[in-house]
Amino acid sequence: MIVSGLFLCYFLDSTSLNTPTTRISLDNADSFEVIIDMKSKSEVLIIGAPGNVGSYVVDYALAQKMKLRIAAYDFNDAKESFKDDVDICFFDFFDQSTYESAFSGIKQAFIIRPPQIVDTKEGMIPALQFAEEVGVEHMVFLSLSGINRRMPHYYVEQFLKRSSMRYTFLRAGFFMQNFSTRFLQDIRDRDEIFVPAGKGSISLIDTRDIASVAVYALTNQAKENRIYELTGNVSLNYYDIANVFTKILGRDIVYPKPSPKDFKKKRLMLGWHPEMIEVLDMLFRMVRWRLAGKTSDNLEKLLNREPITLEKFVEDHKYLWMKNTGGV
Repeated sequence: MIVSGLFLCYFLDSTSLNTPTTRISLDNADSFEVIIDMKSKSEVLIIGAPGNVGSYVVDYALAQKMKLRIAAYDFNDAKESFKDDVDICFFDFFDQSTYESAFSGIKQAFIIRPPQIVDTKEGMIPALQFAEEVGVEHMVFLSLSGINRRMPHYYVEQFLKRSSMRYTFLRAGFFMQNFSTRFLQDIRDRDEIFVPAGKGSISLIDTRDIASVAVYALTNQAKENRIYELTGNVSLNYYDIANVFTKILGRDIVYPKPSPKDFKKKRLMLGWHPEMIEVLDMLFRMVRWRLAGKTSDNLEKLLNREPITLEKFVEDHKYLWMKNTGGV
């Protein structure tokens, strides 16, 4: 089964969606202009760039002078995004003829599940089996907070646990970047955040923080397998979130607390894919049931700094939600 668009709001990590992806350097990341000898052997593979997480992983890894190879389905987009900074190859999880050029000679890989792949046993495991066979030693996998067997990430985790490769799982909370992509038009055009979350709270995380931990995992290799729960340090309900947007954007942004029925009806009217709507409804059921608000201090311990706040995220990207900007 393949669903176009987004599977679970946590991980809107593909530029295949027709929404803007903005990359903003943090103050403590002085420069990403690192010269890489393209004749040298790439040692780290990035799958998921360009994208909301993958692009930052590339930026931060280059800042550490890592020798990278990007495996991208949209080869031209990757070439345009990263110019001559990295080695880039075409890659398709469903095309085994692309596996060798991606994984050959690679020791470590950062991987993201493409949002259109729901059946990961068919869509991702063959590539990971190939990676193991050709000697990849360490996989850093962007997974889900609160993962269970109904989620496609679960089967990737289970395969990696059984494999001979070391693994690091980044079990991340809800992406702040969903507000600047999937729900951008709600805020920019309609001054609302229209999701069926009830009064439940969520723990948000900026994808820049996820990328920072990913590069930490790639540069600080432990012999043991690692699982990191990654969230911000506060849990917010959607009234709180709307208030943050109101304060920073300078106009009222409301959370009308729609019912699941009203949410589905409105999204269908807006032309959203029915299967995606059902998946989002399942996700927000977790929020309504108070299952999505857990926070962790892992990020602060790993990076020796506090997570990026929602206020910082909105301030950095506020031009996206300004009226008559078109979101760009």
